[in-house]
Amino acid sequence: MAGDLFTTSMPAHRLHPRFIEVRDHVRFQPARELMNDVFSRMPSPDKNFVPDFQTVGFDARVWELYLFAALTFSGFDVAEPYDQPDFLARRFGESAWIEAVTANPPQVATETVSLPIQRVVEDLLPIRYGTPLKRKLGAEYWKRDHVAGKPLVIAIADFADDDPLRWSHAGLHRYLYGKEITLTSPIGEKLDGSLSDVTAHTLGKKSIESNFYGLPGAENISAVFFSNSGTVMKFSRMAFDRVRYPHLLMVRVGVRYDSDPRAFVPAAFAHIVGEVPETWLESGVALHNQAALHPLSSSYFRGAAQYRGPDTASGGATTDPIQSTTKIFVAENGKSFSAEEEVEIRAWAEERRELTQEVFRRSLAAEHRRQSKTRDESKE
Repeated sequence: MAGDLFTTSMPAHRLHPRFIEVRDHVRFQPARELMNDVFSRMPSPDKNFVPDFQTVGFDARVWELYLFAALTFSGFDVAEPYDQPDFLARRFGESAWIEAVTANPPQVATETVSLPIQRVVEDLLPIRYGTPLKRKLGAEYWKRDHVAGKPLVIAIADFADDDPLRWSHAGLHRYLYGKEITLTSPIGEKLDGSLSDVTAHTLGKKSIESNFYGLPGAENISAVFFSNSGTVMKFSRMAFDRVRYPHLLMVRVGVRYDSDPRAFVPAAFAHIVGEVPETWLESGVALHNQAALHPLSSSYFRGAAQYRGPDTASGGATTDPIQSTTKIFVAENGKSFSAEEEVEIRAWAEERRELTQEVFRRSLAAEHRRQSKTRDESKE
């Protein structure tokens, strides 16, 4: 059995602040127990896994831990026969190498707070993802004997800021395929759009070429897997049980895809964790490479949303949450919640759902108006 993730022997000043929070706070008890259980199942974790997890590599190791859990509990047979790539995962008769990478905080702070949402999606996020993805492409894992001839997947997550409402895959989709979709239908009608090329992403002095799958060597990448919920909170939710942890209540608030073909904004939701089913691959997105030398079938990532190209609709779990946050309440008496306290928490959840819906409606309606104005001006 692997060691305990939360037993520390190094100086306190080296410990990551989020590691300390997860280790010490009672609200993270379910996450701690599940994370340790998952770690004990890893066949041969990196010898630096625990020290990295406790210090500068906290986010990256949480992402690896999530990937192993998501794959294992979704029916994959997962092995770690080599240091790189991270995992060899087999499911439904298909095997693929999976290499984990994260988008991390920049070394120099950037002024992004005032950027409009559309600019974040169009340029900031592609630049954020592009750097680690191109670094992994440059590693040329496919030239190694144990990787040659097999599908290779890069699994990426965004830990570049502390905002718990993590971005969806829209910016990554734009960067991988070098395409953008612009809505052409009026609000209230069935959604329709046009597809156009994107050549580059520029923000300030930083600029990168778009269309990752068009780069030399990218034909060796079968797919990029993304999830914005490969976090400590995911472990908290998946481990939570009201009987086992009566002193805790968790509320998940976010937005999910709306099945109405006329809906231009996602549908907000809020619920007590445990009352709505959740899977490990929920909110996962597999973005397949159309030109891959070794493509994967849609069965391989069954349970996640999937795209086969820039002009294809999502296949698979299209009602999954797009973004969410989780609030953990701790009973004041340290034992359990009263009926009155639970009523208050549920009322709070409903207020957050309504607020979230309104925020998304206003922001996306404003963007829809901007696109409409741009189209009208281009016709003049």
